[in-house]
Amino acid sequence: MNKSNKNIVSEEAYINQYFITSINKVTSLKKLNKYNDAELILEELSIKFPSKEFDAKQQLADIYFEQKHYEKALELYTKYLNVKTNDSMIKNMKECASQVEQKYLDELSNDSTNLELILKVAKNFNWQDKYEDAIKYFKQALDIKQDEKDENTFKIYVEMAFIYSKLQNFEESNNYAKLAIEINYSDTLAHMLLGTNLFIQGKFKEAKSCFKNIMSINPNNSTKDTIMKFITQCDSQIN
Repeated sequence: MNKSNKNIVSEEAYINQYFITSINKVTSLKKLNKYNDAELILEELSIKFPSKEFDAKQQLADIYFEQKHYEKALELYTKYLNVKTNDSMIKNMKECASQVEQKYLDELSNDSTNLELILKVAKNFNWQDKYEDAIKYFKQALDIKQDEKDENTFKIYVEMAFIYSKLQNFEESNNYAKLAIEINYSDTLAHMLLGTNLFIQGKFKEAKSCFKNIMSINPNNSTKDTIMKFITQCDSQIN
């Protein structure tokens, strides 16, 4: 092992040990009900060691959850949802969403055309797997936006595509994925969803085209191996 590699290993070992020691302190502080002090330690960890940001923020979200600060916990759980997840995090996130549901609905009842509130309600239902309710409010948001083709609309289309895919309504999911692609062709998420749907439907030529589009847009994407396997499977079905 050369000197450079030794330094990297040494730094990683230091970070891991520092993190473990800090988490032990957090555990002790929680037992003493010193939650503010525990929160400060976790905030410091997330800033000082970017590689430990997710772990520190999840611990912080768990503290908020334990104190029944459901909205603050939900904000953190959902922020890091696409980074890394585990069963405990998903369970807590859904419980938070359930706890704040009525609060969000009450806020919306006082300001029924507020796009931000409508999207908050829609996402909250989605996180609880209440898909029909989520669809209702996402469509309400689209009505307000009146086909405005911006990043917000793109995100709504993607959310709708995912929901309909979960409901196994692949045609509707495909429609929303295509609308998302029209707005932002370079974002591979909608291409991936459309390709996966088409693959499930047995439309292998169309699915292959979607997967090839992803590789064309970003040849070094993090799901490269999975995409190449899809392309190989499509070829085997086409031939």
